Amino acid sequence: MPQVIFADNLTEGYGTEKCRRMRQHIFSELVPIAGDLAARYVKTAERSSFEQANHELQDIYDQLRIEDLNCKNS
Repeated sequence: MPQVIFADNLTEGYGTEKCRRMRQHIFSELVPIAGDLAARYVKTAERSSFEQANHELQDIYDQLRIEDLNCKNS
């Protein structure tokens, strides 16, 4: 999935290995918007911190998922 690889490459310089695994999971689940999520992540990490970027990314992911209903585009 080129979008996930792009998103991972864009964000690879931020956070810990655990952060990277979390991002990869979210990017893989939300492939159609992975690039946009990565761009926002980088912007937040540079403006604030990678911890804040992690929090925002997790919040977006949680908002797009409702229990067993996944609002991603398959």
